[in-house]
This record gives sequence, C-alpha cells and structure tokens, in this order.
Amino acid sequence: MSDDQVFEYFPRGSRPIGGTSEGLTISLTDTPGDQVKRMLSDYNFSSSPKDIITHIICRGQDADGNKLEATAVNTTLEAQYGIRTEHIDTVYGTTTQVFLNTRANSLLTVFGKTIKRGACKIVGYPIYKVDGLYHTVRAGDVIHINNTLQNVDQDYLVVTIEYEEPPFITKFELLDISNYGRELPLGLEGSLSAADIGDLRQKTNLPTKHTICFYIPDDLVVTV
Repeated sequence: MSDDQVFEYFPRGSRPIGGTSEGLTISLTDTPGDQVKRMLSDYNFSSSPKDIITHIICRGQDADGNKLEATAVNTTLEAQYGIRTEHIDTVYGTTTQVFLNTRANSLLTVFGKTIKRGACKIVGYPIYKVDGLYHTVRAGDVIHINNTLQNVDQDYLVVTIEYEEPPFITKFELLDISNYGRELPLGLEGSLSAADIGDLRQKTNLPTKHTICFYIPDDLVVTV
C-alpha cells in the first residue's frame, strides 16, 4: 500500500523496474554487497522432464459441424526421457483443419521443451539496497543467479519465497525467465482481425498500478 493508500500491483516478472541490474543477485562466489547475496551450498538447478508435453491433440469442428482433429508429437523428447505426456486442446466455435494443424504445432513448440527450474537459499531476509533505499524481494520478482559450478549465469523468476526465523534462512524456488512471457493466448489469432489483436495486446498490457477496493462480508471479495 502506498502513502496515498493506493494498492500497488506489479505484473509478474515486471520487478525490479530497471531490470536485474537494479535488483538482487544471488551468487555462489561473488563478494556479498548491497545487491549481492551469497548462495548457500544446498542449491538445485535442473531441467525437469515433468514439465514437458510431448504429444498435442487439438480438436474442433468446422462450419458444417464435422469433427476435426490435429496432432503434433515430439518423438525426440519421448525417446530421450522415455516418457509420453499428452495434452488435449479443444477449440470452441468453428475452425478449420489448417488452423488446428498450426495450433497443435504451436502448442508443441511452447510446451515441448525442458524448463529450467532452480532452488537456492541465502542467509537473512531477502532485501537489497539501491541508491540508499532498501527493497524486499517478493514472489513474481526477477533476480539474477550466478552459480559457476552449475554453469548458471542468468535471470530467474521467483516462484515462491519462504523466510524462516530462526535459522534466519530464505528459500527461493525459481523459474528460468526465458520460459515466461505474456503472449496473446494461442487460438485468438484465428478469430480476430489484425487491428483487434493489436488493440487486445494494448489493453492486456497491464500498467504497474491499480486501485483495488475491498468488500468483506462473510468471505473476502476483491473487486478490481
């Protein structure tokens, strides 16, 4: 809550405003400082196959009511990990076979890859100082991770954050920021004009602040 009693909302991945050069770096070897925290030794960075979808099935119907289906498969990943994970996607309204084929391949491109996740700990509360001002790291923020032993030197999205006192330890669960993005949902391109898509992108690009009003009956209701 700001000084003028406005609830400040920051979209996921938008903080720190100036990028990670204005934020926190967690490093295994760098000297700790205002913006650098030392990483403890019980870290974990891996590409988990559980996040991979290897088989996409897209279903819909054409203007005459005929059922349509398209599939896309990543046989390389299935052979590499010895798994097959399937996702069934339904396109509502009327569609075409060409659109379903394109959508299936697009979904496979998005989901058919390894996602690098990470977990690490630091001593103390998750704060850093820039230009004399202290800032707190929150879930949804982006931080920089430097771990030479794991060949990691990149930005990560903070998925969860947990501080325990004692022993005065902060735990982070992280997601490779390159796997995160706010894109127009797949499928809308087939039903909207180019002008409408541009307008929708502009309207869904959330500003950094919203005013939120709270009404509390028996249960909490939030109106945005």
